[in-house]
Amino acid sequence: MWDGTVTACKNDYNGKMALGNVNHDSLEKCWIHSLKTLREQHRKGSAHEIQACRECPLRLSELSKAL
Repeated sequence: MWDGTVTACKNDYNGKMALGNVNHDSLEKCWIHSLKTLREQHRKGSAHEIQACRECPLRLSELSKAL
């Protein structure tokens, strides 16, 4: 984001899933370490438990295709 905040997804316009800030942390720390749990939830099919993912327009679009 404009202030250096790193979010988990390009659709996270409001920074609900902030992983860190490149002004204080390395990009590696923000991405690699923080995304492990998030990726696992997506793999298990439980992304709906994450508020930002539950509200994601891309996810909702993909779910409607599956129906």
